[in-house]
Amino acid sequence: MNYFKLRRARADIARGRKTYEELQTELASAALSGQEIPATLESKDAFPQMEEAKKMISRFYADQKKKWAESDYSKEDIEKNFTEEHLASLSMDDYALLMRRFPGEMVTHVTRQGVRDHTGHFWHTGGEGEYWEGFKKIAAEGRLRSALSLHMIGQEKKEAIASYLHLEDTPTEEEAMENLHQETDPERLHSQSSYVDSAAIHFAAEEVADIYYGSEKGNEIFMAYPSAHIASQYHFRGQLTESGGGYWNDQWIMANEEHGMDINAGIVFIPKEAEVGRHTGSRYELDENRKPIVNQDFLNALQAFSDSPGFASFSSEIMEVTGKGTAGSLGDPEKLAPFRTRLEREFGMKDKHLQDAAMNYQALFSLKVNKDSLATSGKPESKLYWEKEIASTLGLALKREGIYYREAGDKVASEDYWEEYFKEHPEQRPSKVVYYKGNDPTRALGEWKKANGIRKKSESGSEKHLGFAENRFDEKISIYQEKSSRFRSIAEAVIREYYAGKSKPRENEEPNKPE
Repeated sequence: MNYFKLRRARADIARGRKTYEELQTELASAALSGQEIPATLESKDAFPQMEEAKKMISRFYADQKKKWAESDYSKEDIEKNFTEEHLASLSMDDYALLMRRFPGEMVTHVTRQGVRDHTGHFWHTGGEGEYWEGFKKIAAEGRLRSALSLHMIGQEKKEAIASYLHLEDTPTEEEAMENLHQETDPERLHSQSSYVDSAAIHFAAEEVADIYYGSEKGNEIFMAYPSAHIASQYHFRGQLTESGGGYWNDQWIMANEEHGMDINAGIVFIPKEAEVGRHTGSRYELDENRKPIVNQDFLNALQAFSDSPGFASFSSEIMEVTGKGTAGSLGDPEKLAPFRTRLEREFGMKDKHLQDAAMNYQALFSLKVNKDSLATSGKPESKLYWEKEIASTLGLALKREGIYYREAGDKVASEDYWEEYFKEHPEQRPSKVVYYKGNDPTRALGEWKKANGIRKKSESGSEKHLGFAENRFDEKISIYQEKSSRFRSIAEAVIREYYAGKSKPRENEEPNKPE
């Protein structure tokens, strides 16, 4: 983007060195020469006689901005304007202006920052209930990386591969080889747990997949990149323009393992008003080992409710009102009010979220089934099983509402926490940050786009790849077959060396002798 002519005109106004006629001529020349992106006129010291010229230039800027945003574009324009370097160089205003001219679809990656208080499916339950600093690590390096890349940086290659393959937890060389061959099977490159799956950075198109991959409810940090950037600069598997699909909205982006993706080429979205610990940034109270502390008071209250003599009839009445959803999303608030009053009066449930947990349809249904099974079970081991199921259901009800753990003390707004953090670590501040309101990351993304007039959609004939079909994974599969094969060869050597070393006697230790 060439700002020079317009910047010079603005500076000349401030110094009073141009006549009105000269400015008219210069601005006309700038328009004819293809000047596209305007800047905002800010001149406090212009001479009074230049006021009309200032207004003229302001109108010129606004007109040029509108024309540029509405102008046609080619595939080559996308390639040129959506490079990593160009996006990273833009201010937030220019970034939004760029996206007004081109297709406005975006892809998102939600980070794991804070306590992982929920999981969306049983394939991704690792780290639940633990405190993570995923976003801080990304910000410290300034790059977003794949799972494989994270293992490979900062370690010797052999150590990195051994760590990635979890050889320390794999008893035998045969098992390690079998796991490796399954992961690098050329027929499974499209599958989960394949080499390509681990080498890719995972995104969701046009929504945020915080339900499946996020960390703290109401305190999710995510990054968004233009789909035009992904389609034109990377190889990708999946589609880049449509939301929906739930867990299957999982788009694989093949960034270079050593390079990753510059976070300054995207936008970082951080909650604005989430109440977090002043020293942790988490919604939850942490112990000395940075483990979240279970909210035993809430758990006891829910347990007392489920053990009460009138639970069966009370829960049936609630379920008729709420329907198959949570009290917060279904049911007439006026009809729910008497139940809230009873929960507060009879069980001390004053917290609205705790009341919602007690009125959750799925939780009540599961509790009734489990309690009936417990009542009819005869064997001790059977009773123990159903008691565990009931305890699990109570915990899950609290997790759905984000209240399973105790809230942090000494709380501040999340924006204040992160602004203080970036002051202490200025080199880690992303160039483009949006502090969003509310608890819904997907809605926050949509509201930002709407506020900035980003409405254009990719052409219907582009088949969800914005015209860059040649960059789809299927078109480049031979590249990844070769990469997978090369990784297998290197990893096989690492495995053989690792287990050969384990079988050797330690220093001052005699080898086992046959009896």
